[in-house]
This record gives sequence, C-alpha cells and structure tokens, in this order.
Amino acid sequence: MPGCVRVEMEDRLAIVTVERPDALNALNASVLRELSMAIDHLSMAADVGAIILTGAGDKAFVAGADIKEMVGLSALEMRAFSEMGRRLGDAMATCNKPIIAAVNGYALGGGCELALACDIRIASDRARLGQPEVNIGIIPGFGGSQRLPRIVGPGWAAELVYTGEMIDADTAERIGLVNRVVPADRLLAEAKAMARKIIEKSPAAIALAIGRIGLRDGRVRRRRLDARQGRGDAGVHRETKARVDRGLTQYDSNSSCKSMTTCSRTSSNDELRYSRIPPSSLWIRAMKLFELFRNSTFTRDSSMTTRSWRPMGARFHSGVSEVPI
Repeated sequence: MPGCVRVEMEDRLAIVTVERPDALNALNASVLRELSMAIDHLSMAADVGAIILTGAGDKAFVAGADIKEMVGLSALEMRAFSEMGRRLGDAMATCNKPIIAAVNGYALGGGCELALACDIRIASDRARLGQPEVNIGIIPGFGGSQRLPRIVGPGWAAELVYTGEMIDADTAERIGLVNRVVPADRLLAEAKAMARKIIEKSPAAIALAIGRIGLRDGRVRRRRLDARQGRGDAGVHRETKARVDRGLTQYDSNSSCKSMTTCSRTSSNDELRYSRIPPSSLWIRAMKLFELFRNSTFTRDSSMTTRSWRPMGARFHSGVSEVPI
C-alpha cells in the first residue's frame, strides 16, 4: 500500500506497519485514512486469519497524533480529524480478525489508544505508554477514555489520563495494559508466534469470541453521544417527533426535575424501547393509559385489543395492537 502504511502477508498473517519513523510514526490525516482502509480490507479478506499492528523503527510504535499538523487546524478541522481517529477505532472494533499490537517503543496519546483498540498487546522492554493529552489541554479523543477503563480499571485509567504521565513496559504489564513484555529483538517473533497459534483455531469461533469479549469496542457510549450531538439538531428533532408519535414522552431538557425510565415493546418485533419521562408528564401519561384501558377489551391469551384511541397531541391509527399484560 503506498503512503505511510505498509501491509505484508505471511501465509494468513497480515503485518501492518505505520511507516513514519522520522516523525516517530505520529498519526496524521493520511495515516488515519490509510490505516482505516487497510483494516477494512483485511477484515473482509478471506485469506487473512490474524493481524499484527506495529510501527517502523525501534523508537516508537506510534508516538501520538501529529501535533505539527494539529496546530494549524481550525476548530471544525480538528473535529474532523478527531472523527477520523474514531472511525479508525470503529473499523478495528468491527474487524472480525484478531489484532495484535507489537508495541516497539513510544505509544502515547493516539498511539496508546491505537494499541487499546487491539485485542492483545505485546510490548518490548523499551516501550513507554501513556495518555498525555491533558498536558496540552485536551483529553483522549480516539476512544481511549472508554477502552482504557475497560482494560486497566477506572482507578488506573484515571491516574493515567489525569496526570498525563508515561509508564514503562513493566508497569504496563503489572496493571494489565499489555499482556506481556519481551526483549526488543524478540518482539515481532513473539507476536507472530501468538498470531499463528490463533490462526490454527476455528475462524468462526475466533470471530464469535471477539464479539463476546468486546474489549476493543468503545462505540457504545459514542453512539449515545452521537444521538445528541453527532447527527445534528435536525436528526435529534426527527427522532424525538417519532418517539412522541409512538406515544412515548422523552426527557424534557427544560425540566430541572429528575426523570423516570420506562420501556415499551414495539409491535413489529421484540425490541425494547426506552424513554425518559419527567415527573411533570406522569399525570398526562397516566390519563392516556386510563383512556387506553377504558377503550380496550381483553382476550383469553392475556392480550388486549384497542378499539379506538386518539391521545392528546398525537395521531394514532385505530386498529389492533397486542400489549402484554
């Protein structure tokens, strides 16, 4: 692959190398884009059983985001850059092939987050890891704030993020940030040996195990945030209107009261839908439920048939709906 990312194949093992040794393999827009494309391609390749991710040279795995490039970015450009890092994390999280990080040196900031998005981390005895973003007034932006507590626990994650300090390979192994520490000259050989052990196993079983363990998936919280921010106000308003049309009352951002969480089962499938209901709307909801039951008849199988119901402020079709009792 041309550019800053090199992909080599050895049987069913793909070795992905970030090649910017003059910049300590720092992540710029080109590297993020090429890494995302490489991971997406390898995830769909039938002849790939495992992936090793490492950095060129013996000084750095990935020393972080390219600060020189970030300095000249506007606020909107910086947000787009952060989204590229998140998309790379998403590509790695959805990859059905095991990813092993061979941490051969500095893994700081975005580099540490890149290692966190892998399933297994093997570090050389010269590796240094950390999340120093607070030193320049920002926080981890590529998913590290979600993945790091899952791997090392909230206490160590808080210390690493709040202080911005680096830790050596032995400390990283002790707290569980890396799986093992090996001599620098044996790093790639050890990573290949572990990858080949995995390749010998059933690909279907490995893919299922990746989904069940889910340590590299930091997307759950981000999807919740995207529902409020990433899709824009228009998308949020459309979703709010759709929920109101289904008879659900969402959380009222203008209310200072605490809210209750309720759930209802959709008629088309068994998916549970959750909504936030402030106390100010509980009386209205109670009246709607009373009206629903008053205009309903019950059948032998403990379901009810709605004859007609037109609550205040919403349009509903008259018809039959099955509601468990």
